[in-house]
Amino acid sequence: MSNATSLPEGRPGRVLAVALLLVSLLAMWLGIVVPLLEAHADRGARLDRKAQILRRSAALVESLPALRAGVAALPAGAGQADALLAGGSDAVAGAVLQGILQQITAGSPDIQLVSLEMLPAEEVGGYRRIGLRASGRASWRSILDMLAQIDTARPVLLVDGLLLRAPPARLARSVPDLPLELSFSLLAFRNPAAAP
Repeated sequence: MSNATSLPEGRPGRVLAVALLLVSLLAMWLGIVVPLLEAHADRGARLDRKAQILRRSAALVESLPALRAGVAALPAGAGQADALLAGGSDAVAGAVLQGILQQITAGSPDIQLVSLEMLPAEEVGGYRRIGLRASGRASWRSILDMLAQIDTARPVLLVDGLLLRAPPARLARSVPDLPLELSFSLLAFRNPAAAP
């Protein structure tokens, strides 16, 4: 007697052979063909993105002469006067910047600025960057309103290093609508050549 098991013969053997063939074909399909098809699709998508970037870049290059002509047609310094801080010195421009921030926050009674500190002025590309660091408390809605006003203000203002801190969770649960602590830097530029 042999301990070796034999494969079925006849009709059960043919069914088993067909089943093994189908499993082998399925394994080859999933192991070879599907990854190749996915790689082909990924490569096609990458090529499409590169073609879109190329078309956009070409359109931008074509629009460059018209943009240069438009800039050349503007009077010298057009648009800069109201974009820059007024003031003959960094200290005066800093005071103007502080006044602008106080005017923006005056419209929201729940914004409480507790600290305003002037930052050292810096030379940046022929302009003087004037900054001030502010900290205080305000509701979320008031912070959003303040940022929206800063975004549309003239002169152009920039917010840097905005930090928000929520009240401790135990207080927030017991007292709804507690203000957030905030701190940020407000920056603007002045033209030193415009000094009297």
